Amino acid sequence: MSTEKDETPISQRVKQSGQRLREAQDALGIPSKMVEEMCGIPHSTYANWRIGNRPIDPFRIEPFCKYSGITADYIFFGDKARLPYDLIQKLEELDL
Repeated sequence: MSTEKDETPISQRVKQSGQRLREAQDALGIPSKMVEEMCGIPHSTYANWRIGNRPIDPFRIEPFCKYSGITADYIFFGDKARLPYDLIQKLEELDL
């Protein structure tokens, strides 16, 4: 485990997390409404997570993670190591 301090501003990390959440949802083809219902949140909250205007609540996003195979490590830190292989492939296709 690295002990280096992440110097990225919090606002940028929030935006990056939202982008990864959006990419994962899009790669899986899961409608926003379904994620909102799973997480018990209003549309406005989820929309703000996706565009990076509001930090993602790790406790609220947990049901989506369990359902989809997305890990919190990926959403919050961009670590793909424990994602299912087929999901990694789909995410990489979006990066092209």
